[in-house]
Amino acid sequence: MLRELQFKKLAAVIAHACDYVPFYRKRFKEIGFLPGDLKRLEDLEKIPPVSRQDVIDYHREMVDKKSKIRPKVKTIYTINTLNPISWTKTAKKINEFNPDKVIFQWVSPFFSLCFRIISSLLRAKKIVFLCHNVIPHEHTRLDNLLTRMAFKNATSFYVHSEEDKKNTLKIKANARVEVVKHPLYNVFYKKVSKKEAQKKLGVSGKVILFFGLVRKYKRLDSVLENWKKYEDQGYTLLIAGKFVANKRRYEYMIRKLNLNNIKIRILFYLNFLLTSL
Repeated sequence: MLRELQFKKLAAVIAHACDYVPFYRKRFKEIGFLPGDLKRLEDLEKIPPVSRQDVIDYHREMVDKKSKIRPKVKTIYTINTLNPISWTKTAKKINEFNPDKVIFQWVSPFFSLCFRIISSLLRAKKIVFLCHNVIPHEHTRLDNLLTRMAFKNATSFYVHSEEDKKNTLKIKANARVEVVKHPLYNVFYKKVSKKEAQKKLGVSGKVILFFGLVRKYKRLDSVLENWKKYEDQGYTLLIAGKFVANKRRYEYMIRKLNLNNIKIRILFYLNFLLTSL
């Protein structure tokens, strides 16, 4: 009796997905499956499993169009990192919610004093730091001291690499640290072919991509110094990103080393670069 009821509810979910979820409507049509074809549990084998790549590519189409449930999340901006009065007001506001846990997004030691004051005023028992970089790539002698100050009241940490875990434990011994690999971005647009992407970007043949913010620690200079051997093999170097470092320095290196087959793109062509090249 119970299994029969469970199967009826499952069949109702399958039918609802076919009617109101674009991804499943398209998937069922592709395999020639109708909700009425589900007569027994074994019939589920006709439906291919959803892959990780499906979720990345089609997550927007997996939304139930009939559902009126939307997360009610209100964002309140209260912190001015240069105004200590806003720090105490922020802590007071957080305490009004009486949370069990407060999560700090850790990006830079610039926020150390601000985060230390706020975390000291909180009543929450658990204070978690989600660290994008425990120590900046381009760090100074003060960074360890400032980071140690910010981490004083933290009860646990999430970091994105084993290296960051080691850095955290150097700063706060015996800390509870968990490594969570950086998730994949899912903000990309519809895929295009490699041929179309290369045409849009003005490149062809074999391409090596240097993508992201161009900063000193990423060592684009080392790439340029060793580019000749790849250039001779017919490769094109595509530098796609925003220059935080001095762009003229790299342009001078390209001229001085007499390098060819190098193209610089300042804008981020996310839909072309990350889905095709």
